[in-house]
Amino acid sequence: EDWTYEHTEEKAEVYVGKLKELQARESEITKRQAELLHVEDKVKALKAAIKKYKASTTAAIFDHIAKEKLQSIVEECDKQSVWVKEGEAAQKEKKKWEKPAMTVAELVVRTTALTTMASEILNEPRPKPPPTETKKAKKKDKEEEE
Repeated sequence: EDWTYEHTEEKAEVYVGKLKELQARESEITKRQAELLHVEDKVKALKAAIKKYKASTTAAIFDHIAKEKLQSIVEECDKQSVWVKEGEAAQKEKKKWEKPAMTVAELVVRTTALTTMASEILNEPRPKPPPTETKKAKKKDKEEEE
């Protein structure tokens, strides 16, 4: 406000330049505010994914999957969990006007990567059981009847 009273004799281009400068600062502040509002939701989503996939590795329904593959899910969950804890600690130390420690985009990428990796492993189909003697015998009986 003071600037306008100090520069009453300026040309329109100077005012337009100052307006663009102020709009750029406003845009930066608005983005930071949106980040701070949505980061908490995305952190909760990442933590939920970590909990879900870590628990899935011990579920009996996935006992057909190799232990090494299940262990890789646990390791990735632990890695993401450490990253989130460090990010939350760093964010607590920052002021609201400083750049956030974690962004929504980073959280979405990490959640998506974890989900994709874990889903590929956990969606591995169960091996088909070997054919039993009765099934083989039934097939032979049908062939003999024809």
